[in-house]
Amino acid sequence: MQTLLVEACTRCAFWQQAVHSYLILLFIELTRRQAEPPGELSARLNSYLSSHLRDATLSGFAASIGYSADHAGRLLRMETGKNFSHAAAAVKMQAAAELLARTDDPIETIAYTLGYTSPSGLYKQFERIYGMPPGSYRKLWNHQAT
Repeated sequence: MQTLLVEACTRCAFWQQAVHSYLILLFIELTRRQAEPPGELSARLNSYLSSHLRDATLSGFAASIGYSADHAGRLLRMETGKNFSHAAAAVKMQAAAELLARTDDPIETIAYTLGYTSPSGLYKQFERIYGMPPGSYRKLWNHQAT
């Protein structure tokens, strides 16, 4: 919007074509937003993250929904209040908790399954989110199940 105003006010060479192009982009964006109901972006993000736990990236998510990475990141922050990294970490931690609770897979295997390059990344993040290491979480869960 700011660029549109600058073009209109400065009236540099080709300003009319620039204003016309910016208006078209603005109308396209408004049409896209009307086409997607509230919460649709979050649902699409969760779907993407669930199927790309190991290799999720903002640019991959953006490509899957037809936006640039910058634009998808801005829309995500506007709708959820989180950036892509926080959303991906939350989904990974939820998946880690589920795998710890329902499988006997070694924690290292779970870490690699979720895309961590080393188990220490999973340990640190899991303890920060759940307040205990993954092994303690598994023991607690197994103790409650019996």
